[in-house]
Amino acid sequence: MVNDAAERGVKLIQDFIAILAKNEEQKQFLLQDHRKLYPVSKKSTVIAGLHLAADNPKDDPSPPEDVDSD
Repeated sequence: MVNDAAERGVKLIQDFIAILAKNEEQKQFLLQDHRKLYPVSKKSTVIAGLHLAADNPKDDPSPPEDVDSD
């Protein structure tokens, strides 16, 4: 496989969403909600969001600013 890590990541997300969502409508809602939180699909944006959530677990859930100019 050329991109084994990416394929395993996609499978992991698919399995996770399958556990959370009971039907297609719930699945779409979860994915759209994630896209609103992380409009820029860069690793640095997601990691910054994870750090923000860990630092402020009950505070404002607004997305982090883009911290990297990749």
